[in-house]
Amino acid sequence: MKGMLYTFVMCCIFSTLTAQRGVRQRSPIYTEGTAFRNSGWLIGGGITYMLPEQRKQSLTAYFNDREGGDTLFDGDYTRAGRIGAYLEFGRHHFITNRMLLHHLDYGVHGKLFRGREQFVGTTAGSTQLIESKSTFGDLYVGAFGNASNVITLADRHYLMNGIGINADFKVLQRHNEGANYGATYNYPGFFTAQLHYKLSYVWRPEAGIYVIPSIETPLITAYPWDNTKATLQYFTDRSRPFIICLRVQWLSKHPDRSCEGQPGKGPSLDKGSRHAKNDLFGEDARSMKKSKKKANKRQERSERKGLRKKKKGEKE
Repeated sequence: MKGMLYTFVMCCIFSTLTAQRGVRQRSPIYTEGTAFRNSGWLIGGGITYMLPEQRKQSLTAYFNDREGGDTLFDGDYTRAGRIGAYLEFGRHHFITNRMLLHHLDYGVHGKLFRGREQFVGTTAGSTQLIESKSTFGDLYVGAFGNASNVITLADRHYLMNGIGINADFKVLQRHNEGANYGATYNYPGFFTAQLHYKLSYVWRPEAGIYVIPSIETPLITAYPWDNTKATLQYFTDRSRPFIICLRVQWLSKHPDRSCEGQPGKGPSLDKGSRHAKNDLFGEDARSMKKSKKKANKRQERSERKGLRKKKKGEKE
């Protein structure tokens, strides 16, 4: 699992460096003035993996209150992460005319962290080998937000580097503890807030739709504060969470723009700006038309009267 994570990161870095050498103008991840808005919805799912700080570790513990330092336990710990589940749902926005910020996303998520720890060794007063196994499985729900920079790799292919935050509540805790033989077991609290890094590869199969595989890991645990550590305490060691997700996000379309009063569509009678009768002009316009008509008739009568006077004078 660790090798897969490193391989994914190295491939993304190599793609980024290769893209920087391109000279041809690539199509942007989002273009203004199209049929799509700059925002839409997202949904995703994937897996989690808890990577121990020390996969194997030899530990010896002693009594502190007895002279001679009798041994509590002496042996080897073997730790490993286990595959968990991840789901997310939210909104996203493309930002234009910004130097570094190109994309924002936020929403809610659920994640299941799982792992195990095994001890093989001896205890006080015995030379016989003993074995102890412990497992954990914690389910968190919470909210997330990311601000990302977009690098164009090729037409319809992009790379996103994001910094984000997540705040999570533990809603289900399942710890199967083996015998600890004097070792101290510790666990994360029921609320955790972290600053994380997210690396995403973006494929745009068609306009307005994006398919995004990504990998995410915390940078700092802000609450509870633990000297900037990003790992979480489980049993006798700490583990780093990794989230591998496949997201599908899409853009909302602009509403259709249709002209009012098209053939077959009568005027709306509910709007105050419309007149009740199905005619071309409103009341004010009809009054003006009548006044103009009367003025034209008066002018015509005056012209006819003047013409008759002119003819009468010519006869005389």
